Amino acid sequence: IMYEVSNYARGERYYSRHNSKYWDHTPYLGFGPSAHSYWPEERWSNIRSARGYNQKAHAGEPTVSFQEQLGTETRMFETVMLGLRTRRGVDLKRFAKHFKNDFGAIFRPQTEKLIREGFARIEDNHFRLTAKGLMICDEIIPHFHHD
Repeated sequence: IMYEVSNYARGERYYSRHNSKYWDHTPYLGFGPSAHSYWPEERWSNIRSARGYNQKAHAGEPTVSFQEQLGTETRMFETVMLGLRTRRGVDLKRFAKHFKNDFGAIFRPQTEKLIREGFARIEDNHFRLTAKGLMICDEIIPHFHHD
């Protein structure tokens, strides 16, 4: 079964739990050279080279090479982008709880058009792409980005 736009499994029990943490936008911490971390309003990565990382760590200096603060609109878009890449879609209750805002109110024009054209549906309190929509999700997702 396809559980994510570019990942398949033999059945529900066999999907990648590791990757699912990313699709669900679950916070994670990475340790060591080249490691990446995500915390709800921030993401960062460490120095790529093991030598450079070790030199900084042993000197008691920060090992972070990139750091980014994530605003609400960016986090909303990323939640939608990552959710639409999966069969489950965007959990509407979780979205409302996390952002204190209604998904349908924010993205009404996009969702109505996609549903009308057969690219998406609302089911079990999730907004998800249909099989037809998943085939062109890279074309659909940018429409949820507010400029």
